[in-house]
Amino acid sequence: MKPLKASTAEDLLTERVPKGLYYGGTWHRSESEPITVYAPSTGAKLARVDRATESDLDAAVRAASAGQKRWARTTPRERSQVMREAAAIIRANKDELARLDALDSGNSLKGMLFDVELAATLMDFFAGLATELTSMSTAPDSRSRTKSRPLPVKPSSPS
Repeated sequence: MKPLKASTAEDLLTERVPKGLYYGGTWHRSESEPITVYAPSTGAKLARVDRATESDLDAAVRAASAGQKRWARTTPRERSQVMREAAAIIRANKDELARLDALDSGNSLKGMLFDVELAATLMDFFAGLATELTSMSTAPDSRSRTKSRPLPVKPSSPS
């Protein structure tokens, strides 16, 4: 099946999306051959994006491990503020994020607007929990203990 030409609005929207790999706070280019992403609902070519290699994955895991160590040193209040700021950024860009998600997934724009709002709402929810949760346990069994420790960063791949 021959891919259809994307609309001008889709072209303009997807041209602004970075095509590299984001980790460690910056965009990176992969050594691999880029892959083409098509809109599943129309067959239109959306973009050519980098495909991560094993070395890209290793670099991303190292960056995530370093970032996790920095995150673990932040206070719950600081974490809460970062999550609330992320929610505000999501909401400020909700139309564009929903449009990109609809193009990429083939789902309805209405559904993707719901998903974007849900993402922001969950960020706000967990921002509220960040300052409320403690590592204390009120289990009736005096031998029960809760230990607060960060989980290690582990790579995973889609099955």
